[in-house]
Parts: sequence; C-alpha cells; structure tokens
Amino acid sequence: MDNNYLKLNNQLTNLKADLQKLIDTGSTKSFEDKIAYGYIESLFDSVDMAIYKIEHFSKPTIEGTLHENASGKFDLLDRSGKYITYFSCGSPIECFIEEDGEKQWIAGRVEHTTKNGNSGYYFYGGDKPFLHNGMRARIRKD
Repeated sequence: MDNNYLKLNNQLTNLKADLQKLIDTGSTKSFEDKIAYGYIESLFDSVDMAIYKIEHFSKPTIEGTLHENASGKFDLLDRSGKYITYFSCGSPIECFIEEDGEKQWIAGRVEHTTKNGNSGYYFYGGDKPFLHNGMRARIRKD
C-alpha cells in the first residue's frame, strides 16, 4: 500500500480522537446544534471505517487456489498444495475474478445459496460467482 495512505491513517486517528472529544462534550440544545452533532457523529463513523479499511488492506496477503473439501466447503491451498485455511459463510476473502471486462482482485466474503437450481458457496463481491476448484483467492494475514 502506498505510504501516503499509511501516513494519512495516523492523521485520521488523531482526527477521530478530536471528533470523539467533540461528541462527548458537544451540546445538542438547539436545533442547529443537533444538526451539527449528527454530522459530526456521521463523520466519526466514516473516519473510523477509513482507519479500519486502510489498516486491513495494508496487511500482507496469502494467495492460493480454492479446493472443495469432503464437507463441501472450500479450502485455500498454497501453490505447493499446502492447506492454509477454510472458508464458511461470512469468511472474508479476495478473489481474482473478471470485473468490468478485466481480471482483478475483488474483496468480499463467502456465502451459501441456491440460485438458478444450483446450490453452493459463492463469492459475495463482484458479480457473485460460485466458488470453484482452482479459483484464485487470497486472505489477509492478521
């Protein structure tokens, strides 16, 4: 990740602390105060989400391919076939899929459904394709 985003994340952390102080001490006595307070709360939530996302996407990735296991769930295996992890509903995952006419990494999660007569796990992101053996995927290291 570009170092400028990481530097900005430090500034966002300071801004979040300042917004929290204002939320803790702000007045909501007048109509105008209530409106301003509401916007400050909304801004706080947006800054908090930006901090989380920048931190999350700055983590290194572990890439591999998906393989359906005996229970019907999908495992992530590295290039040598070594087990990395498995996925269940709600698991975060990034898949290398076609989006807007080109292959690219898309962040999403694993979900399960029955659609168009097919049942199975799919990628909730992009065009929501079903997961399949050999599909390129990755996770973020904690």
